Amino acid sequence: MKKLFAPCLLLATLGVTLSGCGCGGGNSGPQDGLKPEVNKQMSDMNDIAVRVKGDWKLMTPEEKAKFIATFGDQKQAKNMVKLMANPPNAKYQKKN
Repeated sequence: MKKLFAPCLLLATLGVTLSGCGCGGGNSGPQDGLKPEVNKQMSDMNDIAVRVKGDWKLMTPEEKAKFIATFGDQKQAKNMVKLMANPPNAKYQKKN
């Protein structure tokens, strides 16, 4: 048992040290891995989706074009508008 204690302690110490504990201290950049301009774009698109409450018909043509350009086609864009407005992991779900 004593023979296993030192190697296990060493491995645990190395694991914590190499993993960086996920604290992201210093200038490690954004935690989500996205560039600031992409983060801003997604935030703006999320604001649009929330404003229209996930309803594609309430969006302006410019907003629709922005979603289509980002997500590829109209079907995917519509799905993303709905998901952004009503995320599946939201604490409080919208009641119909």
